[in-house]
Amino acid sequence: MSQPRSRITEGQPFPLGSTWDGLGVNFALFSAHATKVELCIFDPDGLEEIERIELPEYTDEIWHGYLPDAHPGLIYGYRVRPLRAGSRSPLQPQQIADRPLCQAAGR
Repeated sequence: MSQPRSRITEGQPFPLGSTWDGLGVNFALFSAHATKVELCIFDPDGLEEIERIELPEYTDEIWHGYLPDAHPGLIYGYRVRPLRAGSRSPLQPQQIADRPLCQAAGR
C-alpha cells in the first residue's frame, strides 16, 4: 500500500457518515474512545487498500475530514486507534471498523 500525499481538509462534524456534496465527500465518525481515526480507501473491487488517510479533526467526539476528490461509490473503511495500547477497548487498529466495507453515498 502506498502512502500518497492526500488533499484531505478538516471538513465538518455533521452529518455523521459520508456525505457527497457534488465536489467531494465529508467523512464524520463518532468515537469517544479513539486517539486517531484513519480513513482507508480501497480499490474498485474492495480487495486492496490503496490509501490510508488520517482524519484531521476531532470535534465533540466526532472525527471528521473532507476529501475533495472522493465520489459516490468509493469503497472505504476506518481504522480506529484506542486510547491506550493493550486496553480492553473494543477498538482494534489492525481491523477495519466498518464491515462490510462502506461505499460513499451520493444524494
